[in-house]
Amino acid sequence: MLLVLRIRNLAIIEELEVEFGPGLNVITGETGAGKSVLLKAIELLGGKRSSSNLIREGAEACEVEALFVLDERARKSFKLEEDLGLDIDIDNADDLLIRRILDRSGRSKFYINGRLSTANCVQRVSGFLFDITAQNQAHLLVSAERHREFLDQFGVSDDLLSQVAEAYGDWGVASRKLGALERQSADMQVRVEQLSAQVEEIRRLDIKRDERRELEIEVAKLSSVELLAEVCSEASLLLEDDSSGICAQLSRLEERIALGAEKDPTLAQVVELIEPAVANIGEVLFFLQSYSSKLEEDPTRIENLRDRLAEIGRLERKHGKAINEILSQCEDWERELAELSGTLSDPKHLRLELEQKDLVLKKLEKELSAERRKAAQALSRVVEAELCKLNMAQAKFIVEVSAIQESSRFGRDYVRFLLAANPGQPACPLADVASGGELSRILLVLKTIINERESAPLQIFDEIDVGVGGAVAHVVGEKLKKVAEFSQVISITHAPQIASLAEHHFVIRKDTASGETRTSVSSLSNSARVDEIARMLAGKRVTKEFKQSAMKLLGFNAEVLSE
Repeated sequence: MLLVLRIRNLAIIEELEVEFGPGLNVITGETGAGKSVLLKAIELLGGKRSSSNLIREGAEACEVEALFVLDERARKSFKLEEDLGLDIDIDNADDLLIRRILDRSGRSKFYINGRLSTANCVQRVSGFLFDITAQNQAHLLVSAERHREFLDQFGVSDDLLSQVAEAYGDWGVASRKLGALERQSADMQVRVEQLSAQVEEIRRLDIKRDERRELEIEVAKLSSVELLAEVCSEASLLLEDDSSGICAQLSRLEERIALGAEKDPTLAQVVELIEPAVANIGEVLFFLQSYSSKLEEDPTRIENLRDRLAEIGRLERKHGKAINEILSQCEDWERELAELSGTLSDPKHLRLELEQKDLVLKKLEKELSAERRKAAQALSRVVEAELCKLNMAQAKFIVEVSAIQESSRFGRDYVRFLLAANPGQPACPLADVASGGELSRILLVLKTIINERESAPLQIFDEIDVGVGGAVAHVVGEKLKKVAEFSQVISITHAPQIASLAEHHFVIRKDTASGETRTSVSSLSNSARVDEIARMLAGKRVTKEFKQSAMKLLGFNAEVLSE
């Protein structure tokens, strides 16, 4: 319950403090007196975005503060929201103070029980404390999503809604896990196929390390057989020519030195050095003769070798590396293939898990749809009955529940409100056929019906009675009075019929003095209420007859007025 509302430097309000009471509180006053500013102040406490244009001329900042008395509903709501971060003992707290300061730069500071807070936190906290219904909120009835919310609040089990949301969350987790594994497996499979193809291509060629060098040497040899034969022939001739060959000359050298060694044994050392040279030259000659005998041209072999080199060259160009580097890379690919083969997973178990989650979700969605259809019929009947009291006796109100293809955390139902305002007209979506006044009355009916079941401790109605009068306005007042049995109600109204039913009546006035405009709010006594109701009935000129009508409307007599 809102106990005290204090405002400083907001629009035309310099400073204002209002103490509200339980039950039905009404605020009346002439147009432009500042009733909308009062509502704006409460919206600011709800964390609504705003601008510095609201600050009173000449002030650097405006301030709004409200003291709420906590009831069990609010405490229960706060306890369910453990992440609000409120540094208070909800179980033992009696009240909650929300304060907001808006400065000229457009920045706001929020306080909860004197501690700095955030706009998001204040928005969530205020949602448990009060709800605002305004005539311009009738556009909410155009949204199918809000239709579903109204229906669920009216007659669908919170437990079932929670179960569907939880089942949808579980299904979503299982679906994402399966999708991730399938995508991962698909990516891994693509990698395996790519690596397998590359490894197969290299291993199929059976290339050895340094093979390119060996092939190039053999190709060079086979391409130069004539030259090599000529070289061997010339070399052999140099070695074994009878007159000038190296072998003959070395033999003569050895003989001469040996002859000298007979005279001087010191030269024997030279003979020992010459003997290995003679032997080595002999081996060279033998090698050249043997090598030369094996030389022969082989065009086919050369062609095969060149083809092999071409294959190696193609691989090197493809991978941008030398063949030895490619072979090392191939070994890495083989190791990666072995690892991938060991980690590829079969998503069969995840598919089974998803099927099980899907079965649970579909079962709960079916239960939710059945409960919604049952609630839709009941809501249609109740709304039609209440609209009848609001001068819409011939209206047919239909709550349509149809299935949609995709699941969601809210189930698979599409809910929309249809209206046939007059006999003979087809039922059509509210947005297509309902006037502004009709939307306002339907919104009021829905709010009052739902408030009997689940509501914030404070319900604020801003000129919800626009477009109605007389007996219908009285019915609207009775509905607000009914809501006040479950919640504190603050109603800003121009209807004397509604004002007459209030338990606490406030009037807002605007006065101009010394070039400055100030707004004040007063709690009315019984006699002052008669004057205010008479003004609301009469307009500018209040006569004795209007005062008598006001007293009759209020149910007052002389004894009441003397109290």
